[in-house]
Amino acid sequence: MKRIACSLSVLLLFFFGVPVSFAGMSSSNYQIFWDSVNSGGNELATSTNYGIHDTLGDVAAGTSTSATYQLIAGYRAAEANTALSLDVRTQDKAVTTGYSALNIGGDFVTVSSTSGFGVNDYVAVIENVGFSQRVVTGRILSVNVGLSRLTVDGWSGAVSTIDAAPAETSQVNRLDAGLALGFGTIGTNVANTQVIVSSVVAATPNGYHLYLQPAQALHNVGTGAPVTSVIPPASVTVGVEGYGVSVTGTHAYLPDVDAAVTSTQRVIQTSATPAATPEREALTYKLSVTPSTPTGAYSQALYYTLTANF
Repeated sequence: MKRIACSLSVLLLFFFGVPVSFAGMSSSNYQIFWDSVNSGGNELATSTNYGIHDTLGDVAAGTSTSATYQLIAGYRAAEANTALSLDVRTQDKAVTTGYSALNIGGDFVTVSSTSGFGVNDYVAVIENVGFSQRVVTGRILSVNVGLSRLTVDGWSGAVSTIDAAPAETSQVNRLDAGLALGFGTIGTNVANTQVIVSSVVAATPNGYHLYLQPAQALHNVGTGAPVTSVIPPASVTVGVEGYGVSVTGTHAYLPDVDAAVTSTQRVIQTSATPAATPEREALTYKLSVTPSTPTGAYSQALYYTLTANF
């Protein structure tokens, strides 16, 4: 059997609508936010246990908009509640176990072994491993060794289609915060998959867009030859060279469609409302190679861009 080694390096890129660094004054007991001294005053401080929102000067502060963008200028733009955060986790196939029951409503899964799983780890439950796999994810709140149970903060992903009783080829994996997505050494004419989970928090009033844009095609490091990308409505298929990704979840854009992973930027997750709690989607990267696919190391850099909607 011909085998090739393949890895994907994941790079995270953030676009924020507000500054991401700021200065403040503090002591062991008190803290002052958003104080700027220039030439002029605006807004009074209050008392009875203190509070201050004070600006002196800050010329040309305010909001400017166009059809597509919004600029909130001035020092105190930082206090606007428009925080964005993106957490990307990758499937760790070294920490894996089977499971006997999945409870969507109860937010837990009964596993063969709790070894390697801990509180605050992200976990992926994968049913029918392969190109048609169904995935749900969550963050572990508790590990009950006696009951062999992992309880999470809520399931996201294929919650309406995954079965409570697992198929024969099903598993539970820990998700790591490392930025390397590796297929590892793969074989021909088999379904090679790897899961990434995106977790977005966006306090912006009109939600967000999360984009995926590879720097280049998945390619042979030695020759530069690309792997054939899937072209929708076709799907990645065993026995045909192809590479693509599908997104599953409530806020997935074009859910459960195998899309090409090329240098073209595409939306993978979106919402028109604030995400005060993490909104998670499961991305399944799919790779099929054939005996005619050249052997060697393959790589690709992936950029995730999170933007606020205004």
